[in-house]
Amino acid sequence: LSEPAPGTYVVSWRAASADGDVMPGRIRFTVSGGAASQGERR
Repeated sequence: LSEPAPGTYVVSWRAASADGDVMPGRIRFTVSGGAASQGERR
């Protein structure tokens, strides 16, 4: 995968169980530019 461009992203999902219940979810995160600090993985 390529690195995402800097900015704010939102990932939304819906999961359905075998009995039909639906559970939605969402997470927001921000990607900033710049190199990784020592000890960080990229």
